[in-house]
Amino acid sequence: MPTNSFSYYLKMNSIPDIYDHLFSFESKRKKLSHYPVHKKLSNGDQFDDPLINLMFEKIKFRDNEKILDAGCGTGDTLFQIVEKHSIQGIGISLSSKEIEFAEKLANANKLANLRFKVYDFQQPIEGSFDKILAIESLKHASNIDQVISNFHKALKKEGQIFIADDFLMHDSIKVERHKLLWNASGFMKFGELEEKLKTLNYNLRAYDLTSHVRCRSNLMIEAFKVFINILKPIASKNLKVNLETYYGALLLEQLYNENTVEYKVIIATKS
Repeated sequence: MPTNSFSYYLKMNSIPDIYDHLFSFESKRKKLSHYPVHKKLSNGDQFDDPLINLMFEKIKFRDNEKILDAGCGTGDTLFQIVEKHSIQGIGISLSSKEIEFAEKLANANKLANLRFKVYDFQQPIEGSFDKILAIESLKHASNIDQVISNFHKALKKEGQIFIADDFLMHDSIKVERHKLLWNASGFMKFGELEEKLKTLNYNLRAYDLTSHVRCRSNLMIEAFKVFINILKPIASKNLKVNLETYYGALLLEQLYNENTVEYKVIIATKS
């Protein structure tokens, strides 16, 4: 196998490593106080986020509700909710850098009703919540059934789970490489998630946002991949993690271009 082939360097980074490095990269590149954890979605207007618009349109947030953001990133979603409603929010992530940043931002803005902590949602979840959000985080679970069970136990009666993620339409070599690079063993078909929630008697509403996903052309993606293949053998350890993560993101864009994955939202209401 040629040493400049990227497959020669494939390795599974830990989820905390991936998101710690993503935070370091994104926070410097965008120079924002915080940023959405989900991929770029568009309605043709860069300031109009279809996912967040859908969330506020389809879910009724009420003052004093307790909301868990499972895989919160730097807290962007909870910060947007608290601008409109006086909720009690808890954000969890495996990235200590994301959580440290979110805590500092909440303290700086005197938002005592928002708390953030490093925690794995595959472990039992303490507390009882009116809403649970899982935005592009579920695919990182090694045990989806355990996560759904944890959400179910932590959710109040008539509470809602809001899940947005990439879902498989069919498998391929690129899918397996993306799963490895992004430590995404929970990357599954949308119908599989629906069945898991139906067995717990949830009422489901589903929305397809695939058409809002913006991807570069395959030609541009291939050019970036060649550049990474050249750079990675001489890169530092930290840069290698970023390159592997970025390569995985490029593969995901190609999967969208090839109609191999779809981006969907499911709102599950506990009966």
